[in-house]
Amino acid sequence: MVSMALWFVPTLLEEYDRIKTAQMARGAEVETGRLDRRMKSLATLLMPLMVSALRRADDLAEAMETRGYAQ
Repeated sequence: MVSMALWFVPTLLEEYDRIKTAQMARGAEVETGRLDRRMKSLATLLMPLMVSALRRADDLAEAMETRGYAQ
């Protein structure tokens, strides 16, 4: 389980960069501004990242279940 979690780290970093770029293209100030604005923009980055991570975990669990991995 730990190796699968570590396997997802680069994937999550790529997803974070993709979401951050998309938010910046929409006009969000992700890396500049006051601390309170940066914290708020961080929350707007983390929510889609968590949704994506949970979706990937669900897909992985379904794939493992289909392939017959025991619980």
